[in-house]
Amino acid sequence: MKKMGTTLVALAAAAALLSGCQSSEAKSANHSSINPKVLSAEKTPYVGDNSAVSGIVNKLPGAEHVKKLELETKEKPYGLTVVYGVKDGQDAAPFENSWNPKTSDYLLLNNAAALLILIKNADWAELKIETEQPQTIRVTRAELENLFGSNLASYAANAEKWEKDVVERVKEGDSGIQKFLEGHTRQ
Repeated sequence: MKKMGTTLVALAAAAALLSGCQSSEAKSANHSSINPKVLSAEKTPYVGDNSAVSGIVNKLPGAEHVKKLELETKEKPYGLTVVYGVKDGQDAAPFENSWNPKTSDYLLLNNAAALLILIKNADWAELKIETEQPQTIRVTRAELENLFGSNLASYAANAEKWEKDVVERVKEGDSGIQKFLEGHTRQ
């Protein structure tokens, strides 16, 4: 019996070790989708609430690569900048491999939309990727409301609508999304 208990403990330890050793590349494969049901619980009225905003950013795809978060709260319009990059002491290769220039603009748009949906008084969001081919997207609340055809606050209260109107539409990359990204993504 003692031998069986030791074996179970060893197996549990090995499983914990293996799950904790997920590579950056495996994480990057997962960083292309968001979960509106989970994120809806994170909404905050103020972009100046550093703890709440950090909590939102940490639940978005690519969170493991957030290098810097800047909150612009001194004067209107209020907004925030999220910079994704290689942190001190990290190997650049996994980071570079995880940000595909052809698809990361969709991820940036979905993340920017999530931030403006969840942060009630944020008027704009800028997201930057510090890769060899840097990418930046800057969007305003008004631009996204025009693109998606609804007040962004309505999505925070209705995760199914958010999933359908925003997440799925961005994932599909219809012509309206593509045209929007052409005018907003800078390399």
